Amino acid sequence: MATALAVALRVWVQVVGPLPGERWALAEFPPWPPRTGVVGELVVFFDLLGRPLFAAAGLAIAVWLLLRASRRRDAVLIVAASAGVAVNAVLKVVSGTTPLWAESHADPGLNYPSGHTVHIVVFAGALAVMAHRQGRRDLVFLALIPIVLTGPTRVLNGAHLISDVIAGYLIGVAWLALVVVLVGRGARRELRRWPPRSHST
Repeated sequence: MATALAVALRVWVQVVGPLPGERWALAEFPPWPPRTGVVGELVVFFDLLGRPLFAAAGLAIAVWLLLRASRRRDAVLIVAASAGVAVNAVLKVVSGTTPLWAESHADPGLNYPSGHTVHIVVFAGALAVMAHRQGRRDLVFLALIPIVLTGPTRVLNGAHLISDVIAGYLIGVAWLALVVVLVGRGARRELRRWPPRSHST
């Protein structure tokens, strides 16, 4: 459903035009000069969260969990969820540049969906799922904070249109939901095979 909405949104901005408020946001929040004060610090922080170094940290967490037999399902969850970034990269190529982004940038690049948003949704979302399984509502809340704030800061940074961010949330949620379902099924199959049958000699 979420993926279908992202596709429908892409068709909308191509055929009908920008979403209400997109032209205003594009003019109000140009990429230069950079934001200052608290807003500027938030923009920089969430921009860094979407960089490769943060992705490497996520994989390091997955490796650490993989070394603990009781947490291997969590490791698989993080790695599989993070693969959503690669899926989004393919979607960017298929989608191409949206008309408003192309007309407002000399070198527009691929903008739809927002890669930063997808990355944070799938990774922080996976951490939230893990925290929920452990009954840690406080950690669930902490994991949701970057998810909520990443999209708006990408618009404030002039790095994306509102539609890019919405699509990023939709694709991220769709991929995370798929991964959670598939990993859960795999875990249930493992439980059905446990304990292993003993063979008498």
